[in-house]
Amino acid sequence: MDEALRCAGQAKLDLVLMNLELPGPNGIEATRAMRKQYPACAVVVMSVNDSETLRTAALAAGALAFVSKRELPHALLPLLGRLPA
Repeated sequence: MDEALRCAGQAKLDLVLMNLELPGPNGIEATRAMRKQYPACAVVVMSVNDSETLRTAALAAGALAFVSKRELPHALLPLLGRLPA
C-alpha cells in the first residue's frame, strides 16, 4: 500500500482498482488512505468475497463501488462507463 500511495503521488490518478486481499494493510484500509490522500481519485473495490459486510465497509471507506471478482468480466466496463468524467 505504501508503494501504491507513493506512485499515486507521482501521477494524477483518476481511478484505482483496489483488491481487498492485499499484503499488509487490507483493501479497506488502503481505500480509506487513498481517498484521504487523493480525494479526487475514484476507488473501485473488488474481491472474491462479496459479503454485504465487506461491500458496506468498502463504501464506508470511500469506495465509489464494490464489484465481486465473479462479476468482474461483465460488470467492470459498464461501471467504468458510469463514472464521472
